[in-house]
Amino acid sequence: MKNGRLLWPDILKIISILGVILIHCSAPMLVSEALGGKNWWLANIYDSMVRWCVPVFFMVSGAFIIEKAGSLSPGQFFLKRSQKIIVPFIIWSALYFLWRIYKGENLRWIDFPAMLIEEPIYYHLWFIYVLIGLYIIAPVLGAYIKGASRKNQTYLLFLWFITASLVPMLQNCCNFHTFFFPVETVSVLNFSGYFFLGYFLKDTKLKAALMPAFFLLYAIGFLITAFGTYYLSLKAGNESISEFLYEYYTVNVLAMSISVYLVVKSIPFPQLSGPKSPISVIAACVPGVYFVHAFVIAVFKQGLLGFTFSERTLTPAIGIPVFTLAVFTVSLLITQILRLIPVLKCTIP
Repeated sequence: MKNGRLLWPDILKIISILGVILIHCSAPMLVSEALGGKNWWLANIYDSMVRWCVPVFFMVSGAFIIEKAGSLSPGQFFLKRSQKIIVPFIIWSALYFLWRIYKGENLRWIDFPAMLIEEPIYYHLWFIYVLIGLYIIAPVLGAYIKGASRKNQTYLLFLWFITASLVPMLQNCCNFHTFFFPVETVSVLNFSGYFFLGYFLKDTKLKAALMPAFFLLYAIGFLITAFGTYYLSLKAGNESISEFLYEYYTVNVLAMSISVYLVVKSIPFPQLSGPKSPISVIAACVPGVYFVHAFVIAVFKQGLLGFTFSERTLTPAIGIPVFTLAVFTVSLLITQILRLIPVLKCTIP
């Protein structure tokens, strides 16, 4: 935009990182509490209501990256994007590697390069592997959209929906098996659909009359996620949670993701005058918050500051969101400080 900055992408980034932190703050209660108990249900509800957060991250990225990728050579594009993400990714992976050693794991530095390739060093860093994979295929998608009609793009998304969402759900829920579409749940190809969907819906705005329909679609997706998770966990009969309906590729999560994306971007936000507005500043810190927040959660919960703070410090109904906001705020402050120190700016994308 010539005279301002779109607000909806920044808002989607901010609420998505809050959703990620909420998941990481509520998940421990899901595995430690008795299935169907009050605290289990609270954690399940909080977790279920924000399963859209990761897909929406990829949708926002795709909305603006795919078109840019089509205007550059693959080498130019990947070099430009990797400079922003590869260095912070390696640095934070190394820091979390040190953290695991500090916590008593028998790891050696010589193991670090192999581990970096084989698996995420820490639980939340899987997202970066997928993001790098999406950057690799972005030039292909950028070239594709130059010649693809809207109908052709719709067909591509339909194929993705069938192979990455519908077939896996049928396989899990209906004992349906096929060799046509072997699917891995954490796959760059699976998430590439969300990446492309963000671009496909970039210029779509809902009319006011359609907004309630998408609120309803979100509600249906949320209810299926929450109550379906309880039913499948109960059906399994081993007192452990069934995470199938939490998977980001499921139809229920797809419904929530599309709803949140379209509703937020259809709200008539004003333009921003520049990148110094509070929302823009916070949004610019979101990648750093993603890297930092797992450290903050661990430090709080393990009492390394002289006090222990967790989702259980208060009654879980308010304790989970309060802990989430505390982790977000501290992570945001740390990120902003790192961005202001020249020698440490390289740690933040």
